[in-house]
Amino acid sequence: MKNIAVIPNMEKDPSLTATKRIVEQIISRGGTAFVPREAGGDIDGAVRVSEGELFGLAELAVVLGGDGTVLNVASDAAENDVPLLGINFGNLGFLSRAERGDTSVFDKVFAGEYTLKKHMMLKVSVKKGGEVIRCRTALNDVVIERADCSRMINLEVAVNNSVAYNYSADGVIVSSATGSTAYSLSAGGAIMHPSVEAIMITPICPHTLKARCMVMPSDGVVSINVKPPYRARAVVSADGRDGYPLSHDEHVEVVGSDKKLTLLNLDDMNFFDLLKTKLEDR
Repeated sequence: MKNIAVIPNMEKDPSLTATKRIVEQIISRGGTAFVPREAGGDIDGAVRVSEGELFGLAELAVVLGGDGTVLNVASDAAENDVPLLGINFGNLGFLSRAERGDTSVFDKVFAGEYTLKKHMMLKVSVKKGGEVIRCRTALNDVVIERADCSRMINLEVAVNNSVAYNYSADGVIVSSATGSTAYSLSAGGAIMHPSVEAIMITPICPHTLKARCMVMPSDGVVSINVKPPYRARAVVSADGRDGYPLSHDEHVEVVGSDKKLTLLNLDDMNFFDLLKTKLEDR
């Protein structure tokens, strides 16, 4: 991999100091570093391209920041089949495989000392009268939740046209295995190994003692309807982005996407070692 996109994080690296250091590491090893023109600032040696061109030119994308930054570009990377390498500037960094300031990362990348692992993604559609009016892809999760701060919503969750559960709750999370360690975990959901291709449904603060998360096969169709009485308005988001307010005649469908995100791994740390490292003492 010689052509590498470097995606800065202007919030966590406002002076672009870390971005410049990474570009230098790539160029010093004979690679070409592409940086989005929209990022601004002066970065010596980098090839400036538009965000729309970035993934079409790169063989690998290095993403600076936490998991949120990886999630922001996951759909574009999957669409272009470009692997991502996350460099953690954040907190947990489940999707990151390197830490800030570790220059040995690029020795391994240019020496081919890495593995590539594909992660299942979710496709979410908002439908009205059988027509798709909005469609997004998510790596972690799709969340349908209340828009009003103090009222619950009633949600009917069906799988392959069979009603699985009716929740009176703050919302529901539909997650992939990769997303099982994100919002779903905080809501009491189970942890799935990222190699598992499945869809998990986790209620958010359900008003019952019986509700549990449910795991469905990846080829299942999960449908969520907001049902009367309409105590609160509901919004749907994909990976915490693009919050869309649902009207009462719209419903949400989630299926396994035909696109998969490839993450580049640099060491032999297995999933359970990663869990212990990221969640210990928290």
